[in-house]
Amino acid sequence: MTPALTANAEALLSLAGTIHGGSLAAFAILLMFRKKIPHVDEASLVRVYRAWGGGLGLSLGAYWLALALTWPGAHNPGATTLLGQFAIPMNPATDLGGVQFGLLFAYWVNYVALEIWTLEPCRLLDRDGTVSDPALYARTTQQVATHLAVNAALFNAALLVGTLV
Repeated sequence: MTPALTANAEALLSLAGTIHGGSLAAFAILLMFRKKIPHVDEASLVRVYRAWGGGLGLSLGAYWLALALTWPGAHNPGATTLLGQFAIPMNPATDLGGVQFGLLFAYWVNYVALEIWTLEPCRLLDRDGTVSDPALYARTTQQVATHLAVNAALFNAALLVGTLV
């Protein structure tokens, strides 16, 4: 890979990671403290989070693309085969790439669970901008807030480990 492409991929990695991780952290904090924010109801916060789903998806996709472009040079610089270039280092004493990949994998699994099993009940209770059962919606919003906080912690921990690589 050329030095210019490597520099661009590293810039994209930083930008996409900041947008994605920052968005997750911001929404997790907003949802955790939603009862302390006057004049903002929890349904509106969840709607805004759901509306930002495209931004989260694009930034995560850009992050994975940039990670794929920078991975061989950062972890396997001497590898000559494609499989060797993308091998995951499994020795945390010498390379934290395996730890980072493990955190990203846990985040991905947790993100799928958030979208399918935790956020879907909110979508079903909030059709056409009207919450059908406010008490049940409050309980599901609490689950979304907790699950999103775990996701934000996993992804941002992976970002932190990535800076240590």
